[in-house]
Amino acid sequence: MSTFINKLIISFIMANKVTKWQILLPYLTAPKERFHLRELARKTNHSHQAIFKTIGELVSERVLISEKKGRQIFYKLNMENPLLVDYLSISEKYHLILSCKNLLLKEFVSLFRLDKASSDTVILFGSFVKDAKKANDIDVLVVGEYTKEGNFLRSKGILGKEIHLIRVKSFDKVSPTLKEEIVKNHLILNNVEGSVKWMLQN
Repeated sequence: MSTFINKLIISFIMANKVTKWQILLPYLTAPKERFHLRELARKTNHSHQAIFKTIGELVSERVLISEKKGRQIFYKLNMENPLLVDYLSISEKYHLILSCKNLLLKEFVSLFRLDKASSDTVILFGSFVKDAKKANDIDVLVVGEYTKEGNFLRSKGILGKEIHLIRVKSFDKVSPTLKEEIVKNHLILNNVEGSVKWMLQN
């Protein structure tokens, strides 16, 4: 094979390299789970060959821990890594950017972002995150003293969907059942690091 073709192949691989943030996406909704290489490949829509090197980097950086069971190797989050929250926070933001390719989700996020001063936690969850078009309503968790409810009312008028707003003063007021539902399917609009820390807690 010619050197020219080799260079073309290498440049193609580099241009399509699977990022760490993509690999970490499945852990955002299942932080306690461990995944086999093929599971991660399926969940990230890449071949296991394509993600192998990036997984190796995450293991080297001690973000992931590899566990061997028989002939299979599984990967789980390293809860002892002091930078784990930072890695997952970047992956959460990457997830939000990807999700905003959906115009309905992008519209909702844009309306919320009109209030740039808020430091409260705002998390979208439920059916609207999974399929914004088919969802009948929009589930939103607000943690703190959020006072800009007009943003949500505007989205109701524009998107034509009911807003189911759950307000609590702190994360410890969220029931275990609701937390489990949120972790499984969510988008964090505000206070990403605080939300990630909460989701990682037992």
